[in-house]
Amino acid sequence: MQARIKILASAKEQDVSDARIPLTSGVELGILNYIVTVEIGGRKMTVIVDTGSDLTWVQCQPCRSCYDQKEPLFNPSASPSYRTVSCNLSECQSLAFAIGNTGTCGENPLTCNYVISYGDGSYTNGDLAHDHLNLGKTPVENFVFGCGRNNKGLFGGASGLLGLGRSTLSLVSQTSAIFGGFFSYCLPSTETGASGC
Repeated sequence: MQARIKILASAKEQDVSDARIPLTSGVELGILNYIVTVEIGGRKMTVIVDTGSDLTWVQCQPCRSCYDQKEPLFNPSASPSYRTVSCNLSECQSLAFAIGNTGTCGENPLTCNYVISYGDGSYTNGDLAHDHLNLGKTPVENFVFGCGRNNKGLFGGASGLLGLGRSTLSLVSQTSAIFGGFFSYCLPSTETGASGC
């Protein structure tokens, strides 16, 4: 642990404190999960932190079927940096490792579609896309995420999900070069009077 702290402290290219974003209880959104607020395409989105999933996704306009969320839906047309992932790109093929099936091309061959089902019956379907992500003050260019067009489940009022798994599409893997291969998170206690991280 001490060696890791020394390496992080000596990092000259990236001020680690600029990337800190607080995890909090999702009780205010009607869920028992931890949540965090990140910025995608210039919009702040509050998402559920999921260490068992890889793909980060948010509900998007236009939405065929979306659950109620606290914030407005993400509008891809309002982001100048948003672009869909085409089927021939490696990110689309990476879905096989991240979610167990490859991306598919439907009506638009230039758009890679994803389908994810969770153990509790929740699901999200939509387009795989790139956009600008901010973690605190740290920018992540060309971040790959899911733009959910058909979503249902136990997500409370959150805008989507932040995938902290291990595949190449997870937030941890996509930020590996920025943080020199280091990534950590602290789950604060939800008990009254408990100290934070």
